[in-house]
Amino acid sequence: MSDIIVTKPTEKALVTRHNNLIEARYRLTLQEQRILLWLFSEIGPEDKDFKRYRVRIADLAKFIGISDGGGRLYREIAEVTGRLRKREIDLEDIGRNVTTQATWIASAEYHWNEGLVEICLAPALMPYLLDLKKNFTTVALKYAIGMKSTYAIRIYELLKQYAGIGSRLVSLAELR
Repeated sequence: MSDIIVTKPTEKALVTRHNNLIEARYRLTLQEQRILLWLFSEIGPEDKDFKRYRVRIADLAKFIGISDGGGRLYREIAEVTGRLRKREIDLEDIGRNVTTQATWIASAEYHWNEGLVEICLAPALMPYLLDLKKNFTTVALKYAIGMKSTYAIRIYELLKQYAGIGSRLVSLAELR
């Protein structure tokens, strides 16, 4: 995880994830979910390892819907990434009868004088984001980012997972 990718969030990207990551149990705020979607969209189909993604804090804040009211922009982004380092995700692999408990990001390094943040995804997420050959779903970032609630994003992803099949029954318990 030594390569640094300097990036600017764009809605034109695609987000590809293993279906187990889409169906995992977790609770995120809308801003946290948007940061993760952006990070996932930066992963290339040939990537074999996570990179460190460096972005201007102002660009990231605008992309996830944080306005610079009262000069709190940097602090708010730091709070969001801080929560992502602590938030847990439970990933189920029913076929192997295994549950993995992980966090979302390994670190967020702030370069305050340059107005940059460098974010590293947690290594436990690698099998769910890298070198995917089957059991994955791709969504357009612009549609997911445009959603106004975490539940809307969740429902969109679950429905996209079954777009080729035509229907899916989802219980309220699954959505939570």
